[in-house]
Formats: sequence, C-alpha cells, structure tokens
Amino acid sequence: MKNKDSINSMKIAQAIEYILENSKKELPLEKIAKKLELNTEEIHLLFRNWVDMDPDTLIHQLESLSMSNTSIGSPWEENKPSSISASIHYNKISPEEYRNLHIEYSFNESPFGKVIIASTEKGICYLAFEEQECAAFANLKARFPQARFSENEESFHQQALTFFNKNYIHKEPIHLHLKGTDFQIQVWEQLLKIPMGKLSTYGTLAQQIGKPKASRAVGTAIGNNPIAFIIPCHRVIQSSGKIGGYKWGDIRKNAIINWENS
Repeated sequence: MKNKDSINSMKIAQAIEYILENSKKELPLEKIAKKLELNTEEIHLLFRNWVDMDPDTLIHQLESLSMSNTSIGSPWEENKPSSISASIHYNKISPEEYRNLHIEYSFNESPFGKVIIASTEKGICYLAFEEQECAAFANLKARFPQARFSENEESFHQQALTFFNKNYIHKEPIHLHLKGTDFQIQVWEQLLKIPMGKLSTYGTLAQQIGKPKASRAVGTAIGNNPIAFIIPCHRVIQSSGKIGGYKWGDIRKNAIINWENS
C-alpha cells in the first residue's frame, strides 16, 4: 500500500500533467479537483502543503511554462557541485567483484512510491521505483545475474532513504558501488554535480564531460542509471524545456522536480 506522501506526490504530478495538457483551455479549479477525485478544499490543502502555493498561482505558472517552454521553478544549473553531491562517494565494481557479489536488498516506501534498495558490502548498487515487489526483484536480478541475494534491510538502505528528506543533514557520506562503463560512470558523476532545484540538459552534460557531440550517448547513459533519485537523472530535461522521458515514469519525474523546488 502506498503511504500518504506517495499518494499526494502522484496526485500533484497528475495535476501538473493535466494542466499542461489542457493549457489552451479554460480550466477551472473544480475540474482539476474532479480529475484528482478531490474536493476544492482538499486540493487547496494539497497544493499548499506540497508545493507551497495555492492552485491558482500554480495554474498560472504552468500555463506560462507551456507557452514559453521554460522550466517552472527550476533554473538551469550553474555548474557548481551541490552540497549533497559532496556527501556521495562511489567505487566502480571490478570484474572480479562482479563475479562474486553478495547483494542485500529491501523494499521501502518513499514520497514517490515504493522503492527497492540494494547494496553490496561496499555501498548502494541499485535503487529503483517499482510498486510490484516481484518485478522489482526480477529487474535487480537481471542487472546482477551472477550475484547471491539476501532480503535484509541494512544501514546503507536506511542511509539512502534519508535523501528523500530535503532537510536532512548528511553527516556521514553515503557510498555507492557502481556497475557501468567508464563513460556511463563519467556521466553519472556529472549528474551528481547538478544541485537540487536546478536542471540541466543532455547537450549541456555532453559539453561538460568534453564530448559535445555525444548528447545521444549521454541520454543512453542516463537511461541506464542504476540508482534512482540519489544519482539525479530526473534533473535532466530536453533543451526545449520539456520534461522529457524518465525510466520510472514521466509523472513521477514531474513530481520529483516540483517537490525539489517546493
């Protein structure tokens, strides 16, 4: 069962998507509330608690976004490492380690739905949004077919969950244990430099890693990101200002971006 925060975040994302899809139409608040199966009092409270603005203000900003193709509440990143990225350390999984991995995994709730978190003895190796536990574990096994698995929640998992609390102070660095090519890890490392509340584009990332013509390859590397949210691939959008795709769903991506900016 989804927790209250998860349900609310998805309702906000659905509202944003609905407003953007109907930006050229008159869209009274009552119609949005009906779409979300809420009354007008509930939708006012939801918007105020989640994005710290009333629905009319958000509707106006989203309509402006649709007309201008700029990102609401999300300035372009300024190429400065975020304070959170400084608390993330990573190691690459070596071929020998890959053949002898023991992975512990657990299922947890987040503000954006259920997540599976997995770790080796060296750090988090996988985090994905997935409501169905069987499908989540199958995807984990497909990524690490030679590993041994144990369902067990351990300290790395609890540490990963703190990233869903915007006000949490990271006193200890979190360790990631990454399986990827050198190019993929180079792209993922660049993602960690995008501060919360900022956005970048595929082309900008390609330039920053010294491969300005590799936007498509950068997009593929982002799509192979094994650690959702902590490695913030959701902060990369199209150069047109459109949100673009997301492995774990466009609605969820929209919810995360607006949550980070609230």
